Amino acid sequence: MWFLWRVLAVFTVFLILTSALLLFAIPKFPVIDNLLMRRGVFLVFEEVKENIFSVELRNVEVLVRGEELFRFDRLEFGVSPQGPYSRGRCGGGFIHLAVSWGGSVRFSSEGFTCVRGASSFEADLKVDGGLWGSLKVEGLEVEGTELEVLELTFEGERFTGKAVLDGRELKGRGKFKLKTSDLGSSYVDGVFRGGGIAVRVVGKLESISVQVLY
Repeated sequence: MWFLWRVLAVFTVFLILTSALLLFAIPKFPVIDNLLMRRGVFLVFEEVKENIFSVELRNVEVLVRGEELFRFDRLEFGVSPQGPYSRGRCGGGFIHLAVSWGGSVRFSSEGFTCVRGASSFEADLKVDGGLWGSLKVEGLEVEGTELEVLELTFEGERFTGKAVLDGRELKGRGKFKLKTSDLGSSYVDGVFRGGGIAVRVVGKLESISVQVLY
């Protein structure tokens, strides 16, 4: 799952750095592709279309360290009056990442199933002096442990939520230290309890550890 946070961080920095290029560069895609490759993200696609303020790719695979993280039927990078954005669709689901000119970041997703390490992914998150909003992941695999459902609500540097493991519902809370310059290095420490077991989730997002305590 840490791959997801790393790519979101790369895309966020990328959007900030290339907002002017998306407006003025011709052609746009070689600039986008080169900047992403420098950060270890590779795009494999079948078709590219350049518009005045955006670039649209069709049938896309997003690779990190040679492994597929996302698949998209359509992936778009662009600039709107509110700020630079990236949005993608796969099947009936979508992912949308937007950076405002004021510096806040919003990430939303609904019904998205084309992501590695999870069967379904939904989110409504905002980075603005902390992390705010909600996250729901189904079929999440972490270190060989599969959580049937993980639901989290973030409030700045704290979170509450529930998880379902082996049919048992666990509830918990914890702390989340956001590092905006590298989301993968953000730190989480929380405990979920219920059904006679406890699960501790601790560590950096890029190397997170899930400990099942019976």
